[in-house]
Amino acid sequence: MISKLYREIDGKRSEAIFRLQSGNQVERGRELAEEARALFATMPEDDPKRGALSASMAELMLELGELAEAERLIKQSLDLEMGLLTPNFLGTRYMFIAQMLKNQGRWDEAEDYVLRAIAAPFGEIQFSHAMLREIRAAKQR
Repeated sequence: MISKLYREIDGKRSEAIFRLQSGNQVERGRELAEEARALFATMPEDDPKRGALSASMAELMLELGELAEAERLIKQSLDLEMGLLTPNFLGTRYMFIAQMLKNQGRWDEAEDYVLRAIAAPFGEIQFSHAMLREIRAAKQR
């Protein structure tokens, strides 16, 4: 069962991302993001939905340009849900991290996460292999 707190956090998070990406009421989007963040901080550590919400909050932090926090949250989601995720969801989270690291020029770490996604296996295997080639080419330069 999804708690009232989860729905409230996710609702604010979703609307914040929409507002930030669309450019429609960006300031309101930032306010919603801060409200979602404050509510997320109150979520019990043992809440069974914390892992899924950590991944969703990572997306919001990435949208806000808070790369370190996005990385912390997506890795937290993996720690909390490692045994619960289907291979495709696991691969999707690995690719999220890989893309974020690649965009920061953190090639070795990005390569590691792409390889984890391939081993998961990630449903979009062509994408994984394309990113792996891109990373390896960048490392050669």
